[in-house]
Amino acid sequence: MHQESQRTLPPVRFAAARMWRLIGHAPRRLMLLVFIGVAAEPAHASQQEHAKYLQRKAGDRFVCGGEIERQSWTLWDRSIRNWVRKSLDDRLRREGDVYVLYDMQTYLHNLAALARRCQRIGRLKEMASALGPAYQSLEAGSWLSPGRRWVCTGGRICKGHAGLLGQEVQLVSVQFLGLTSSIANALATARQPLDEEARIFIRTTSSVIAEHMQRWGNRKAIDRLADAAGASADDVKSGSTGLLFTDKPLWMIGIYAEWAGMLDGGHGQYGRQGKQGEQEKHNEAQPQRPSHDELEAMARHLRVLLKAFNARLTYRTVHHAQGGELKIAELDRGYWRLFRDHRYAGYEGMEKPLLCPDKDKLRTAGAAPNPAPLQRIDAASIPRRPEVGWDLSHGRRLVPVLDALERNRTVVTNVFNLTPKELPPDDLVVRFANALVALSWNADVKQPLFRNYLSGANGWYRVGYATAGNCNEGTPPFGLSESFVTGGYAAWGREQAIIRQLGRRLYQMTAQPGQTDKHGGDFIAQHYPAFSPSSPPMVKSLSNLMFLPSLVGVAGE
Repeated sequence: MHQESQRTLPPVRFAAARMWRLIGHAPRRLMLLVFIGVAAEPAHASQQEHAKYLQRKAGDRFVCGGEIERQSWTLWDRSIRNWVRKSLDDRLRREGDVYVLYDMQTYLHNLAALARRCQRIGRLKEMASALGPAYQSLEAGSWLSPGRRWVCTGGRICKGHAGLLGQEVQLVSVQFLGLTSSIANALATARQPLDEEARIFIRTTSSVIAEHMQRWGNRKAIDRLADAAGASADDVKSGSTGLLFTDKPLWMIGIYAEWAGMLDGGHGQYGRQGKQGEQEKHNEAQPQRPSHDELEAMARHLRVLLKAFNARLTYRTVHHAQGGELKIAELDRGYWRLFRDHRYAGYEGMEKPLLCPDKDKLRTAGAAPNPAPLQRIDAASIPRRPEVGWDLSHGRRLVPVLDALERNRTVVTNVFNLTPKELPPDDLVVRFANALVALSWNADVKQPLFRNYLSGANGWYRVGYATAGNCNEGTPPFGLSESFVTGGYAAWGREQAIIRQLGRRLYQMTAQPGQTDKHGGDFIAQHYPAFSPSSPPMVKSLSNLMFLPSLVGVAGE
């Protein structure tokens, strides 16, 4: 599989080391100020009233304007905002490493969602200001392939893969536009006065989206998506991604939805009055609208994207001990059973299938460079899991994309002249949240863990996956649990109360580490290592920047 389509957060076993390489230039002195406040006990209260008081005070931490939101913006103010600017300048502008765009979305999207939910327009402007310089690194296209794009000319990953160097890496571009389109949408629909910098960010984001979507939505891409929409899981005969529904088309759906909201500007009237001159006056932040022909071409692209997505959704009802009868949704169920990264999805043992050589010891012993890893368990001996679809880490993309689609459901049908039936059902987020509880969660409220695959399979993930020559022994069962914490899943607590409970429990555990697991080890250090006391300060700060915002403003306290 092409390198760009395999990009994801690293397994938790290697997360701290990976993140530290990304942020090595950041200040190490930063320490995260996270604590669990102890509510003062009210005098002369009955036991029942006291319990309600404590519950209300606990909930107050998670409301807009509460303690958790303040902690999130403290992280941003103290170091992350400057780190974003420096990373884009060092890696993108100076080195030509476009993978920094991928990292920006990973670390910042949940914070942007918090700013939207809590209507922090000033904070959205700050994020736009920090991210806007990335557009200055766009390079012009050609006569055969018009439109600007980010081209990878440096960095560890591109230099390690000849097929990427000097090319546009579509995944990192589409993921970054997923973030910036969300911020631009929030600004364009805020109905508040905006400064010139914010207006430029909205207009630039809109024009960059239009140029990319016209290129990515060409006839060849549409035909490929149409073939995928008509394929069944049995049609997948190899580990190729050709018939799989990947994160790239998912992001495109989200970008189209956010763009529709930007074009409409929060009026809900786009396309309803025929000619543009007859429509109500644009607000000052609205970007230039595409031509009729351009809009028609992109509508064809969006239609086939939605057709493929809808075709890959499976609906059923399952019974869960703590949730009762739950209606769930699954994405690409059974299509990924032959994919290389999922070869060990059926192996849930703790013995490592692959052993990577210890390069330091081999170098000391004078051994030959780059020795082959030792394979202990042959993938061919592991039965395939026929129901496997997306893994827990990649599944995090569902959180922002479905949010974008729901917020812009009306305007996306107006702008692109869609019918309501072409969109997914309006209870899709609830169904995915239910699936996370019923299939992936270990059903333990006190020590929550999550299976590696959204289907409920818990075998090893990405055994032997190599990035720029590195050896990877793989991610063991429950090893992707940290993806729940950093991936924004806790925001689904709005739809599923159990998820809200799990998010708050993990907040308590990560803020007060040291609890032992059933084997007597440190639970957080073992399963959520980026939040452990030994985690480098900046690693912990970035991890909390992904986690804390997803807890805020998602319930009705």
